[in-house]
Amino acid sequence: MDRPVQAALVQGLVGLAGELSAGTPLAGVHANVTKLVGMDPDEWRLRVGDYRVRFRVEIQPKASTAEQPEPGNEGVVVVVRLGHRRDVYRD
Repeated sequence: MDRPVQAALVQGLVGLAGELSAGTPLAGVHANVTKLVGMDPDEWRLRVGDYRVRFRVEIQPKASTAEQPEPGNEGVVVVVRLGHRRDVYRD
């Protein structure tokens, strides 16, 4: 995988994580994120050029600290598979 493609994938994942931490629903993040049909647990797809990132979001309770006493949840992006679009959906 070329360096520019790697950088674009990292940038896409970092942007996705930033949007999720801001509380934006996945469907509203951007046009390159789509929910995959028929997956259990739910999986999503991030499209970057000819490459795809299959991922899921796991919600975990947020640790309460003195600086942030309010309880809440935070999402962790778990990358299931990353690869070229012709291969990433094959199991």
